[in-house]
Amino acid sequence: MKGVDFGTSTSLMAKSSAFRTDVIPLGRSEMWLPSVVGATVAGLVPGEDALALQERQLIRSIKSSITRNESTVRLFDGNDDIDLDVDAIIGTYLAHLRSVTEGQFLPLDDMAEVRLGCPAMWTGAQRQRLINIASIAGIGAADHTVIDEPIAAGIAWVSKRLEDHDPVKGKVLVFDMGGGTLDVAVLNVLAENGRDISISVQSAYGIDQAGDSLDEKMANDFAAYLRRTHGLNPLDDPELMGWIRRGASEAKIELSSSTTTSATFYHPRIDVPSVPYTREQLVELFVPQLAGAMDVVWRSLRAALMTQVNSAVKQNTLTLDQARRLSEDDLAKDVDYVVLVGGMSMVPAVRERLGEVFPQASLWMGDQLATEAVMTNPNQLVARGLAYSDGYHNINLHHPGFDFILSWEGGEGARTEEVIYAAYSPLHTTETVFRYNSLKYFWRPGSKELPRAGDGEIGVRTLGGNKIGVRDGEHLLSGIPYSFGPNPNQVVTLDPSGRIFIRDGMGNERATRVAQWPVIRAEGGIAELIIDPVTKHWPTWKLVWHEIPYD
Repeated sequence: MKGVDFGTSTSLMAKSSAFRTDVIPLGRSEMWLPSVVGATVAGLVPGEDALALQERQLIRSIKSSITRNESTVRLFDGNDDIDLDVDAIIGTYLAHLRSVTEGQFLPLDDMAEVRLGCPAMWTGAQRQRLINIASIAGIGAADHTVIDEPIAAGIAWVSKRLEDHDPVKGKVLVFDMGGGTLDVAVLNVLAENGRDISISVQSAYGIDQAGDSLDEKMANDFAAYLRRTHGLNPLDDPELMGWIRRGASEAKIELSSSTTTSATFYHPRIDVPSVPYTREQLVELFVPQLAGAMDVVWRSLRAALMTQVNSAVKQNTLTLDQARRLSEDDLAKDVDYVVLVGGMSMVPAVRERLGEVFPQASLWMGDQLATEAVMTNPNQLVARGLAYSDGYHNINLHHPGFDFILSWEGGEGARTEEVIYAAYSPLHTTETVFRYNSLKYFWRPGSKELPRAGDGEIGVRTLGGNKIGVRDGEHLLSGIPYSFGPNPNQVVTLDPSGRIFIRDGMGNERATRVAQWPVIRAEGGIAELIIDPVTKHWPTWKLVWHEIPYD
């Protein structure tokens, strides 16, 4: 299995064998490939070769354009500012990454052998966008092989603990701060040997405030210093401002191991003075952003307590009111392990703050204890987790990774449908957590007018459009029956606890509980939604994957 971590700042790849998992060198002098593309009048230049261009000609952090749902970006090609298609830029980069791995006899075209990572905050549409771009670029990708980055990091960390004969039991907080996004995942883990790994994702949140945001603030600081002390105005010189941003990123890295630095910049026409900068200045600049990151941590821990998942480690589910009343100290004391991932974890203020907040927890930088880590690189954990062959069969997600579709026969025999729930949509928001006493996802008839009579069905399908059958005992159905009628209070709700409630157009009601949301599949296969009746009116639904090999 190969894992491709297409990161905001850098990209890495790992490959697993029967005995080990290794990160494969992609760069000429580094393990990673810079996630950068340059524009010239002759076309796009991806990867390391792009770094020879003017900074103004470079598009960095292009992955963030998917997070922001952007379709075009403006870039200088050496002559003019032009608008470029985001998908074409990302496709050019991924095709280059594929050619680099092929040069090492590691093809990436087989989806049964490749996994891609993505931010936990991405919607189903954003994941599908990456799948489409990767497929065109010649990289095998499918809905079941795009994995949340903090989950992949958690799998890598747990697997390494088992390799070192160090069992894991309890709550794991994964704090993944990279270039473009901060992802926080709360995992409930029981791993005592390689065959009995149980990982339940209790919550996962993310924001698009990470390393790039800090770089921009530092660059503005540098520009203000140059204007104040040397009369330069970088804001009037886009090329100089581009080099200042690069210098800010390099200074940030330097200050992870030093207390002072002197940021230097290149400009082809003028001599730009260096800017002295200290770690104290960096921390002062970073304090508001770090506070925002901790808000995501608290939100994730609070939500985890309101989510009942099928886990090997016992956990009491709290009501919203109970969870709201807990102090930050109460939330922190139940965390057994904190795992720092991503380039921003190298910033001392990050690990110092998390160490202060979780004094009782075991703090890890990547797969090394923070107290023992010597310039460890937490960037590799996601790639290694994506490449692990084992560990993905027993993962329980915190929300459905598939669509619920209400469909019926329309005019001239055509099927009409409405999406009840879109794959990977959050089941609740910050507003609902703090304002309401009922935590659930609601669907009510929307803009599409429903029939006033007749029968339809609620079907289930994967992000890639593959139908999931519904099995009731010995009968395999195409979906769950739904009757249309005049009832104005038709509703379908999904609770974080796994409870699903349906009231159809005739007023018929059905309540069920999902034993667990779908397990992430390690290979492709056919899925069925199993209805296992407990009583006549209260069945339990289970989703099980019947694995079949690829041709």
